[in-house]
Amino acid sequence: MAKRGSLWRRYYIHEIQKEYAMIVIMLLLAYTFILSLSLFGPPAIKLFSDIPLSEKLEASTQVLVLADRLWVALIISLFLSTVISIYVTHRVAGPIYRFEQTIKRLLLGDISVRIKLRENDRLVYLSNLINQMTDNMSSAIGDLKKETVEMKEILDKILPELGTQGQKDILKSVEGVAEHRDRIEKVLAKFNVTPIKKTN
Repeated sequence: MAKRGSLWRRYYIHEIQKEYAMIVIMLLLAYTFILSLSLFGPPAIKLFSDIPLSEKLEASTQVLVLADRLWVALIISLFLSTVISIYVTHRVAGPIYRFEQTIKRLLLGDISVRIKLRENDRLVYLSNLINQMTDNMSSAIGDLKKETVEMKEILDKILPELGTQGQKDILKSVEGVAEHRDRIEKVLAKFNVTPIKKTN
């Protein structure tokens, strides 16, 4: 049972697969209904027509034989359609699931996350765009963090000197800059940034 569960979980990844499977089943049922009308229609009409009893018996036998075969074929077709639909759509569902997980982590401030897809997955182009976007964000926020650290080092050197020299106006302005620095640090602290490797 564990193996079946893991195999099912391997291919059933996202709720969107259930929607596609339902669409396939509805189309199959519609096709079956039309096929049933075309197969059962002529013999059924004979049953209610004014024809000899022998012909009605032949028509009823034909209806019963068709019904026995059709129900078995319908059940097998529904099962196979559902399995094939889930198997085929997992190449799209996998990337969608990874997009959702990545976006959730981005919302939490983790800009180090990147989307990794399998070779046969769809939506690779979109994953590359999202990765490029996070690379740009990571690079920009990394630069901000670096500038903030440098600003902090400069201010930490200046503030004690200004305090001893009694230059109150300058000291007040620099303290204001320090407050802005602290606010920037609080904002940037929410983000987890991975350094971007630059290729020549």
